[in-house]
Amino acid sequence: MIESILITSLFGVSKKFSNIQDACNYIVSDEKVSSFTKDTFYSYKIIVTYSNGDKIDMEFKEQQHALTRLRQLI
Repeated sequence: MIESILITSLFGVSKKFSNIQDACNYIVSDEKVSSFTKDTFYSYKIIVTYSNGDKIDMEFKEQQHALTRLRQLI
C-alpha cells in the first residue's frame, strides 16, 4: 500500500564539475543564486514510498511522462 508520494519540481541551471573542490566552491559562492532566478524547469523528481519500506525513485523531464507513470501505480 502506498504510504506517501513526494514530488519535487527541479528548477535552475545544472552545473557539472570535474573535481570536488570546484563543486564545493560553487556551493558556497553567490553564483548559484542567479541560477535559481532563471526559472528554467529541469525535471520532476518523484519518490513513492510503500508501507513495507519499498521505494520507487523516478525522474521525468516531461510532465506527461510523469503523469503516465504515476497513473500506472493506481
